[in-house]
Amino acid sequence: MKNHHFNKQNSIHELFSVAVNKAVNYRAPDYSNEDIQNYLTRLMIKFLHTDNIFGIKNDEGKSVHAVADMVQEGDVTLNAESFEKERLVHKHIGDYILFWSATYPQFLNLLKAENVTDTILDYDKQGRESYYVASTFDYNPHREESKILKQLSVHFDDFKDCLILAKNNLPNIC
Repeated sequence: MKNHHFNKQNSIHELFSVAVNKAVNYRAPDYSNEDIQNYLTRLMIKFLHTDNIFGIKNDEGKSVHAVADMVQEGDVTLNAESFEKERLVHKHIGDYILFWSATYPQFLNLLKAENVTDTILDYDKQGRESYYVASTFDYNPHREESKILKQLSVHFDDFKDCLILAKNNLPNIC
């Protein structure tokens, strides 16, 4: 991959966008399109803000840390008060797992060690399943995003590899 030089006036969005676009075009060219690249760029930026990392709250307003507990919060038969919350929670779970498994997989190991409910979870499988659940809400206003989430579900491992590559190349483009 070619090095790019960024000055202080370039935004973090531009920095991540270049890294993600190059990684997707290199690692997953068959799935490369502007929508998926923009989504992955926004995903990288989303979790720079710590309040977004544990953005799922339980009915007491407390942040939910364990993925298994997030799944319960997103289940309309258990804790989700609406199908919209189910969609949002499952989208967050997919994003959360994709982000951490690509950028800092050790975090997921720590999470698993600290949360008994996560010990038997296969995080990648749960990420695929959660993206799939969120993708089934394929009506307006979610129709376009549901197509992206379906791609992320089906090609989860490929997009994880893309984000690993993007992360690894960030220092090279600074």
